[in-house]
Amino acid sequence: MPVRSVKITADTVISTAGGTFHGIIWYAATGATANAVISVFDDDTTSTPSNQIAKFHTAGSFPAGDDFRGFEIVCKTGITVKASSFTNLEVYVLYN
Repeated sequence: MPVRSVKITADTVISTAGGTFHGIIWYAATGATANAVISVFDDDTTSTPSNQIAKFHTAGSFPAGDDFRGFEIVCKTGITVKASSFTNLEVYVLYN
């Protein structure tokens, strides 16, 4: 099955019907919050998500970026992504 990607700029519910989380690609421009945390949950809400499945830290020196792929985590409830700060941060979620 092909992998889809979606760019997010705020806390976002990617899926409310489960799915497979494959990874993220992030890029932080100059002025981004140092060491921002990007968290991924097997949940379908952004208010108080539970069941965290992944957590990523951005670099402290900008501009910077990285990709984390190949997780293949099957989520039963949904896929939700939250970040401690989206200031000058681009996040692409890989899923299907």
